[in-house]
Amino acid sequence: WKGETMGRLRQLIHEADPDVVEEWKWEKPSSGGVPVWSHDGIICTGEVYKEWVKLTFMRGAALDDPKKVFNASLDGNARRAIDFREG
Repeated sequence: WKGETMGRLRQLIHEADPDVVEEWKWEKPSSGGVPVWSHDGIICTGEVYKEWVKLTFMRGAALDDPKKVFNASLDGNARRAIDFREG
């Protein structure tokens, strides 16, 4: 489910901004890195964890979130994230 979820999120990001650039960065011996989507700077990154898939928005704290979509990294001064869990 995690691969399918990340694939769907990739698709939505590219649909929302056809000019977005997707790169893989921050490779470690334990992982192949993470996808990073940019357009005039980093928009967000994607990460897969054991229990969830996470999108972290670099300037998420500057966005209004009346529907409380962000559910992670809420204490940061700049970033906000969305954790997607199975189901």
